[in-house]
Amino acid sequence: TLTGGRVGWETEPEAETLRAFLVKAGVDGKWIRMETKARTTRENLLFSAPLLADAKRVAVVTHAFHRRRVLALAGKALPGKEIVFACPAEKTGVLTLHLYLRESFTFLADLVRKRTSL
Repeated sequence: TLTGGRVGWETEPEAETLRAFLVKAGVDGKWIRMETKARTTRENLLFSAPLLADAKRVAVVTHAFHRRRVLALAGKALPGKEIVFACPAEKTGVLTLHLYLRESFTFLADLVRKRTSL
């Protein structure tokens, strides 16, 4: 299941862009399910939940800096599912620091809004 709607300047939903990439790489499109409305990480998980109802394990492809918040949000959006991660190698630098800081503040906001727990 691919998830992601149109965010910011994007001209098509992220899920459709990912699907095109996978099909071009040789994945048979009939095996790909999509959710194209989500605009946030929380919505990615919530809107994908019905598509993952029969799954016991869910693999999330994201950056390492994003894992902790995804895991916490998944606890509410996908209760009882085992969450595993595939994370691309990351370069270090100012952008990485910015992403970690942004993620920390977003995680704090999720805690305050009771969207997640520790």
